[in-house]
Amino acid sequence: MVTPTSILISFLLLFAIIEARTHRKVVISKLSQLDEEAHALILTGWWSNQHNISNRCNWPGIRCNNAGSITEITSPPRKNYDTNNSSKDIDFSVFSNLVHLDLSDMELYGFPKGLSDLKKLKSLNLSHNNLKDEPGSPSSLANLTQLVMLDLSYNNIGGQIPNEFSMLERLVKLDLSTNLFSGSIPLSLSHMSNLIYMNLSSNQLIGDLPATILTNLTNLETLDLSLNRFSGLIPQEIGNLTDLLTLDLSLNNLVGPIPDQIGYLNNLTSLNLNSNSINGSIPSSIGLLTHLEVLTIKDNQVGGLIPNELEHLVRLKALDLSYNAILGVIPKWISNLTELDDIRLSGNQISGYIPSTILVHISHVDLSTNKLIGNVPFQISNVSYLDVSYNNLAGPIPEQIGYSNRLMFLHLDSNFFTGSIPSSIGLLTEMEMLTMGHNKIDGSIPKEIENMSHLIALDLTCNRLSGVIPSGLFVHPQFVDLSFNNLSGSIPSLLGKNLTHLDLGFNNLSGNIPEGLDSVTFYNLECNPFLNGDYNNCQTQQNQSEYHKNNHDKGLSTLALVLIVVASVFVSFGSIGIGICVLCARHRRRKLEEKEAKHGDLFCIWNYDGKIAFEDIVEATEDFHIRYCIGTGAYGSVYKAELPSGKTIALKKLHNSESENPSFYKSFC
Repeated sequence: MVTPTSILISFLLLFAIIEARTHRKVVISKLSQLDEEAHALILTGWWSNQHNISNRCNWPGIRCNNAGSITEITSPPRKNYDTNNSSKDIDFSVFSNLVHLDLSDMELYGFPKGLSDLKKLKSLNLSHNNLKDEPGSPSSLANLTQLVMLDLSYNNIGGQIPNEFSMLERLVKLDLSTNLFSGSIPLSLSHMSNLIYMNLSSNQLIGDLPATILTNLTNLETLDLSLNRFSGLIPQEIGNLTDLLTLDLSLNNLVGPIPDQIGYLNNLTSLNLNSNSINGSIPSSIGLLTHLEVLTIKDNQVGGLIPNELEHLVRLKALDLSYNAILGVIPKWISNLTELDDIRLSGNQISGYIPSTILVHISHVDLSTNKLIGNVPFQISNVSYLDVSYNNLAGPIPEQIGYSNRLMFLHLDSNFFTGSIPSSIGLLTEMEMLTMGHNKIDGSIPKEIENMSHLIALDLTCNRLSGVIPSGLFVHPQFVDLSFNNLSGSIPSLLGKNLTHLDLGFNNLSGNIPEGLDSVTFYNLECNPFLNGDYNNCQTQQNQSEYHKNNHDKGLSTLALVLIVVASVFVSFGSIGIGICVLCARHRRRKLEEKEAKHGDLFCIWNYDGKIAFEDIVEATEDFHIRYCIGTGAYGSVYKAELPSGKTIALKKLHNSESENPSFYKSFC
């Protein structure tokens, strides 16, 4: 007899069976997904030293949720790579719970499959690969609407920046730098109102800076548009970005004045407008940027006086106004900026004296190619780099120079200094480069220079030095130029093992040639008629410039070797570790194409192991393409190149203002 109770029991049993089967299917489905994830990890070959697949959640760079599904993949150590495997056929859509994906520097040659299906993804880093502008990529990444961080920097992605990126409304960081993007910035990016960091530098972007974007992206703290081809004015709307900490518009084709509205960016710590065609004067409103630490406007057409309002920039650490048309004198209030340790005013029309207190707190000074007149009052106990070359400075070199015990680079060449070299200079035991050529310095070379055990380059050419050469002068340096003086006595026999360039031409040296001189890569003894040997070939003083022209290539080549060592001191803090090995003419970027052929003969290189030709340099950098540019400095841009021999080197191209100055070649002949 069927009773209600029996019906209820039967129903409950049936429900339990169905529920059990459904649960079993869910479990099987979960296991299948986890198996797919595990299989995909194995296919990458990136964890080839891991053998326990069940422990994959503890592998380097792998994180899972409580169910064991992978939520984070970060690039494993390179030593774990299986170079025989490739990830190009792996479908990343199997990692459906992925939140963070970092495949930077993984030697990818295309966008991984299935990325656009990762709907939970918040952070995607594909930087430092070889990604290209494949059909549908990177615009397909716009489907990842949960993205907060997108980094595609250091690839070969071309074409226009996709309009679809405007769908990434949650994005906080966008880095598309060092690619081949072209065209203008799409106005649709103005919808990405949550952006805090936007870096579009080192591309081929053109057009005006869009005022719409500058109006809407008011949360930006970092905006880097450098190393592109932007033109037109700096929009007044730049003043809307009041949260900006860093603004870099350098190496473009921007024109017109710096807008007064720049003064509204009262949180700004770094402002870089280098290498444009900006004119007008420095707006006094910059004095309102009291948090500013770096101000660089070099290589423009800015004129007028340095505004007194800049004295309010009490946190300023670096000021670079070089290669402009700035007039007037160096204001005395600069000495009140006690944080300032790097000041560069070279290549302007500044006149007068250097204020007596300006150098107290500065560790890098570049006042070259100005029109400064008078003595240099040295109070520079904290200075490590001082360059006042190519000026009209006069008077003796102060004895107090020796008290600047941090000084490593001292450039006084091409001025009108008189008197003798003070013996106190020997106290500068950290000195690496000392250049005093092309002055009117007389007296003898002080023996105390021998104490400079770190000295790499010594240039005293074209002075009125007399007396004998100190016996230990050639022990430490690699580059020595004492030509065109009145030195007498014998050539010291102590030749350092690092000495590669020695120019003693046009002196009154006598005696025998020391053994071992043949091991020096380049040496010149021309016009020393009292030396034993045939060194009587003397040109007249009128032919001095021709002598320098004929020999400057050799000197530049050796000086390039010197810069390799010097640069390695600073580059060791970065990622190059090789140093600079080329000196050549660097034109201002806006005139580079039209002048390139004209100055082709100014390129000089060091004949590294006898196998480098200039053609190799051009080929390795694709004619100095911008994507090989790894940094800029006061005197030029640095490029990274891999030569046919397999050697990786860093190359420096000098600013055009240096390359076109005839005195520059004389000082490095």
